[in-house]
Amino acid sequence: MVLGQIGFLLGAFSSLWWTYLPPVWLTIILTILALGCLFSRKLLLFAGFLFAVLWYTLAGYQRLGWQLPATLVSTDILVSAEVISLMPVGEQAPLNAQLLSINGDRLATPIKVRLSNYDTDILMQQGQRWQWVVRLKPIHGLANEGGFRYQQWMFSEGIRARGYIRVHQDNRLLDDHITLRQRLLNSLEIAQLPSFRWIAALTLGYRGALEQADWQMLQRSGLAHLVAISGLHLGFVGVMSYAVLAWLFSLLGKQTINAHRLAWFISPLFVALYSALAGFSLPTLRALIAYCLIVLMMASRRYRTPAAAFLTVVVILLLVSPLSIYTASFWLSFSAVSALLLIHWRWPFNNSPLMQFVGLQVLLTLLMLPVVGWQFGILSPLSIGFNLLAIPIVMLLLVPGLLCAVLIWLVLPATGITMFSMLDAVITLLIKGLSALDTLFAEGAIRLTLPWQSWLYLLAMTLLVIIPTFRWRSGLIGLCFISMVLHGLSSFFDTRQHWQLTVLDSGQGMAVVLMRNKHAILYDVGASYSDEFDIADSVLLPFLRHHGVRQIDYLFISHMDNDHAGALPALLASEFKVPQIITSQNGCDSSLSLKWQGLHLRGLWPPTPASSLQSGENRYSCVLMLQDSAYRILLTGDIDKVAERYLADSGVDLRANVLVAPHHGSKTSSTQAFVEAISPQHVIFSSGFLNRWQHPHAQVMLRYAGNDARIHRTDLHGQISVYVEEGDIQVRRFRESGFPYWYANSQ
Repeated sequence: MVLGQIGFLLGAFSSLWWTYLPPVWLTIILTILALGCLFSRKLLLFAGFLFAVLWYTLAGYQRLGWQLPATLVSTDILVSAEVISLMPVGEQAPLNAQLLSINGDRLATPIKVRLSNYDTDILMQQGQRWQWVVRLKPIHGLANEGGFRYQQWMFSEGIRARGYIRVHQDNRLLDDHITLRQRLLNSLEIAQLPSFRWIAALTLGYRGALEQADWQMLQRSGLAHLVAISGLHLGFVGVMSYAVLAWLFSLLGKQTINAHRLAWFISPLFVALYSALAGFSLPTLRALIAYCLIVLMMASRRYRTPAAAFLTVVVILLLVSPLSIYTASFWLSFSAVSALLLIHWRWPFNNSPLMQFVGLQVLLTLLMLPVVGWQFGILSPLSIGFNLLAIPIVMLLLVPGLLCAVLIWLVLPATGITMFSMLDAVITLLIKGLSALDTLFAEGAIRLTLPWQSWLYLLAMTLLVIIPTFRWRSGLIGLCFISMVLHGLSSFFDTRQHWQLTVLDSGQGMAVVLMRNKHAILYDVGASYSDEFDIADSVLLPFLRHHGVRQIDYLFISHMDNDHAGALPALLASEFKVPQIITSQNGCDSSLSLKWQGLHLRGLWPPTPASSLQSGENRYSCVLMLQDSAYRILLTGDIDKVAERYLADSGVDLRANVLVAPHHGSKTSSTQAFVEAISPQHVIFSSGFLNRWQHPHAQVMLRYAGNDARIHRTDLHGQISVYVEEGDIQVRRFRESGFPYWYANSQ
């Protein structure tokens, strides 16, 4: 049985590296082979592996079974839908909804979509049913090194399409019913509690009210897990409810009932209550199932060791929710429980409860450092102290208190709000204390950019230090340490004489990074869409940190349109110092000539500095030629055919190996004379997925293809990186070479 479970886990884990789903006909062969292997105990490991491959193949095809029809893409459609996201009072925010019908045709199964609301006259609440006019696209996310895998997240959450609600006279409310969770959120928000955002996170799993400064403090202190309701919270609720129930039942007399057994069977109800308050999110649903399974196994006494029980629980969880394996929350939970089991096996604590808690927290933090560092690129050694302070207060006081406040609110709303107010005072004091400590030890968090191999060696070394001594342990620890150091040093001291230009996948905009020897030059920084989202914070800065860039030497802004310069304030507010910003007004013109890291940068356009009025126009975009002794790359901003004609007729040698196409591939640019003058081997289009301007235009792409240029598109291929080294030039597409896995690119 154990061998079969291990085989299943290995098969499930193998799906993380699939670049495409196995063909359907293979499922028949897999079924026959898996069934055949069941008849031999020696082949149980193989049987489990085959069954997992079969299960994940079927789950993948089931997930991809409904695709947004091409006829419905980016066109007005009339839908009826139910709001399933918690919505703040009086505010517009992106929401998830279940589509019930499309253009009057009722769907056999509701389809989950993610929508933005452009109709400011309507305010939605969770549970309401609406009729909207919407425009939808297949799920798609920006694909860059170091960036958040938004498309993978939507895939794992079961979201089938994304889009927006249009302003339209047919938008109307069909059913005004709102959920209990929404009513509670509304009551808390109306009460105007100072710590409302923290209460909403700990009670309802609603983190939309948390501010950017809150997240930064949580990340530096290692406390982000406390505001994400998960197995830790539900486990505490289960154990505490068991303890209270067992005590209450014991008062009735041991002769009539088995207090402990009855308490174990009832405690899952309280865990389910908390999970329901959190909206049965994937982490809470996973924790609820795990808790119920553990209670059943303890009651039936069918497991021999905690490790065997954990293995069974993980297999069942992956059978019930196979796509959860593609989420970060699964791996953090899996790693944390594995670490707890390892600690329990290696150091079974027999001292006081306080010392057990301290020892457990210290060891768990140390074991999780490599996992957290690999996942988030930040190490917080001081998180041990922060967690020792915060966990007892949150788990032993706030979580039980908030749940009691909810139960009181259900019967006596005013009294319930009063109790929330009392807990609000405690939370306010806790946050003030944590913020003060965070300010005092702000430098304690270390941002590290290491190859994934270094994190793997660090994890292996940590495990080797912990496990009992064996013959080759010291040698293996030394080997892991040397390998980790060498990989780490290679990321800081790259002796290869190469340079790299990357056109980031920044949607309908532009952000380009030129890198050499951990120094960088930026050409445009992308758009800012709101106070909560801009390309600098979501794409550009994570990319620079991922590559360990230590210095930005120059920043060129082609022109001041939002899609090229909107994220500039966010960049300037980051840890990177920008010594010089060059625009077509103050230096980026035909007189520019710079030597940088062995490369030559020349300005080609405009012919003279632009005026403040002209600097915002596409035509006067800063045009740069980057070159070494053998290769040339041309950056053109959003210039139009007038500027192209001037350049083509100027007599300047425009030939380039790589061209970043003008104006995202618009019909107003890329004239035949300009294309022939450059004669690029590769042309890169920076454009948004299914954008309304239809960039890059089909005629423009045909024009380049007719001149034997290979076409690369950020909307289809993700970030495009050009590597120039020792007389060789390579162009790599992130979706094909960097992250080609089926679950990350499925629509």
